Amino acid sequence: MANASIFGKLRVQIIPLKDDSKLILLEDLRREQASAQQLKLASLGQLTASIAHEIRNPLAAISQASQLLMEDLTEIEANASNVNMTGNHELYEMIFSQTKRVNRIIEDILKLSRQQAASQQAIVLAEWMPVFLDNYFQGHDIFLHLKTQPTISFDPHQLEQILINLINNGLRYSSYSHPSRLRRNRDLLCRQRCYN
Repeated sequence: MANASIFGKLRVQIIPLKDDSKLILLEDLRREQASAQQLKLASLGQLTASIAHEIRNPLAAISQASQLLMEDLTEIEANASNVNMTGNHELYEMIFSQTKRVNRIIEDILKLSRQQAASQQAIVLAEWMPVFLDNYFQGHDIFLHLKTQPTISFDPHQLEQILINLINNGLRYSSYSHPSRLRRNRDLLCRQRCYN
């Protein structure tokens, strides 16, 4: 009767023979584990592609609806000169731009699952950053101070995603995202000035 044991990355199998001797088989499991890992990654890639495809269908409908609403508003404003619906137009533009952003995220996930290389471009940060902040963080207290004019080579969509996550985390965990904490800090500062 064969007896098998696993030691780290090695499978040891002892097979007794008829002449009371034993045959020892050593099997390296690294290749088997690497193959299993590749199968897992391939399955994950297929699942990701399937989910991305399912998300894209309603996203396309939302995007198209926001475009149609923007066109309707433009016609209404053109026909009725006393109607000002710029606030609604800005909201529809926001919906449209965010659906485009989600679509780009899905495309990035699909590229990753297909293991496609990122499309790098030369980005002049001093020109790119103000546009980025205006598109995604208008109305927030975010200030940009550049002392140099660096140019980097990066995929712009991936850079957007990285910076959006970093800035959102910064806003979420700063006092600016907690008005009560900000008010408390202002009150403390006022009291300190009053007593000094």
